[in-house]
Amino acid sequence: MIQAITSFLTTIFEWIVNLLDSGINNLNISVGLSIIVFSIFFKICLFPLNIKQIKSSFKMREIQPEVAKLQAKYKSDPQKLNQATMQLYKESGASPFAGCLPLLLQWPVLMAMYFVFKDAEIIKGHSFLWLTDLSARDPRYILPVLTAATTYISTTYSTKQTQTAEAAKNMSTMTIVTTGMMLFMSLTLNSAVVMYYVIGNIFQFAQTYLIQKFVYKGSKEKVA
Repeated sequence: MIQAITSFLTTIFEWIVNLLDSGINNLNISVGLSIIVFSIFFKICLFPLNIKQIKSSFKMREIQPEVAKLQAKYKSDPQKLNQATMQLYKESGASPFAGCLPLLLQWPVLMAMYFVFKDAEIIKGHSFLWLTDLSARDPRYILPVLTAATTYISTTYSTKQTQTAEAAKNMSTMTIVTTGMMLFMSLTLNSAVVMYYVIGNIFQFAQTYLIQKFVYKGSKEKVA
């Protein structure tokens, strides 16, 4: 199992390095722009999974009144409640675990970005915008601030659009904890990795907004 995970991550590392090398050398674009392109490219690859995740989340929101009825009906019988709830999920096409896969897929790549750029010569000495060296931490702390802001805004918006008001309120503490954790990580990682994460957050927010607005624009009003 460990060997399989190691092999998978190694493949990702090599792919990222080769992709960035191609962008820098063959296309003659900057390291910073290569990182931005890669971040957007990866999000586009996850788009079908994100569509499925958001669709399932909206369905979860819509069936909350039915779930509440089941909870009242079987409040003294947890086993029957669980069976009835699972049956409701199946019939409606909703899944409480729909959002897990895209998130789980992002973490190995984020880890890969960290290891690739930890001591990589490919980014040393390269500047981008206000960043004088992508292999070092942001001296102006702009990226950490953007990390916290985009994490909080993206997570809060997504939760409000796909969860009931009560569920969204319960998620607020988790959102704050996640934002704090990502802020701390952004203060310790080099600019290249943090920039990758921030760009991904911005793209994810835009994607969620557009899907909600044009694909599931009527779903939000169905549940108060």
